[in-house]
Amino acid sequence: MKLTKFYAHRDLNFHLLPDLIGRVISSVPSPMLVTADEKELILDEYYRVLTPSQVASTRDRLEFRDILRTLDDPPIALDAEVECFFKAKHLRDYSDAPPALSFRYDGETIKISMARNTVAVIKELFGAFEETFSLTTVTPPVPEEQQVVRPRTAFVAHSFDDRGKSYAYEVIKLLSMLDFQVTTGEGYSPEGVSKKVKRRLLAQEVVIAVLSRKDDSTWLTQETAGAAFTDKPLILMIEEGVTLKPGVLGDLEYIRFSEGQISMAFVPLLEGLQELGYRIG
Repeated sequence: MKLTKFYAHRDLNFHLLPDLIGRVISSVPSPMLVTADEKELILDEYYRVLTPSQVASTRDRLEFRDILRTLDDPPIALDAEVECFFKAKHLRDYSDAPPALSFRYDGETIKISMARNTVAVIKELFGAFEETFSLTTVTPPVPEEQQVVRPRTAFVAHSFDDRGKSYAYEVIKLLSMLDFQVTTGEGYSPEGVSKKVKRRLLAQEVVIAVLSRKDDSTWLTQETAGAAFTDKPLILMIEEGVTLKPGVLGDLEYIRFSEGQISMAFVPLLEGLQELGYRIG
């Protein structure tokens, strides 16, 4: 078994690390140190420290502590491993993956991986690291090659009375500050209104619909339904007092705001954009 956890970056007392590594080494059961073809393995610890002006490495925990005491600058990165080497002398330069422990510290996260042990012991060891360093888990970062960058384009649907335009203006101003290119159903186009709206909506990545108090919002519901049919992300912002006849939008979550207070809905709007993968701030 192998388990990896990611933690929020924080300053650590690295002098405590060798004791934790010693605990990992002593916990590995002997059956985990024999390969499938019955070659015996031995465990060996390794430390590497990086500062703005130097790199130091050692396989000795006392020497590691000496390195920490003599550093001119605090570490900006630190790696530590409990590697598994073949026991035979002529195979000593070759390791067998995975290591029993891999500890990575850098300017953004702390990553710890453990293997070659039982689930219960690995869980106990993670608890020891977390308690000793007061670690807080975070969501694993997505590798760059797997990241999907959404275009910052949005269609804002709104009613064309003064109230609807006023709310839409505030939303558009916020989106513009976040570097979104915003399109609406306003503006002349030599084509049918429904065709114009559909074309503009389909060209944007996200649809944000602002439903304000008006006798009939059916047209706006129909307009935003286009986003649902094309699997586009749809964020609904609904003023208190609006009775929505959702139809196909019946199971969609929405954001409520009080009359004249659409800015109070901006926090959940930003949360929704973050859920879609947009970086805010």
